Amino acid sequence: MNDEPPAKPPMKIPVNSIQVPKEFVDLAGEYYAGQADMLYAVASTGNLTTGTNRPIDNGQFDNDREPMTDQQWYLHLFYKLVWSIKDCIQAIAENPDIKPDMRLQDFARWTEARIQELHADYGIDE
Repeated sequence: MNDEPPAKPPMKIPVNSIQVPKEFVDLAGEYYAGQADMLYAVASTGNLTTGTNRPIDNGQFDNDREPMTDQQWYLHLFYKLVWSIKDCIQAIAENPDIKPDMRLQDFARWTEARIQELHADYGIDE
């Protein structure tokens, strides 16, 4: 009798594989707030990819104070992107001289949908 749990099915979404649509790459180029902004990462590379300095999990996932897995890191990038987009939307909303750009709402919805897909595919609880 085999006491090992069944193997997880292979992931459908490889790390670093999601392509940001060109319309959102161009939009990111209009709104990024500096090189530390995730919108800049999208505008300059056309994508979100993990790098070389693996982040430490500070409580977002189950491996607190340990390095994130590749899947957690990739998911974390999409969270950072949606937070950046929402910060931009909020800043525009607070400035009466700037007309809201509904494309940013579309970009946020697209990013949130990718977050949900990654959570489901990677088996990472929210």
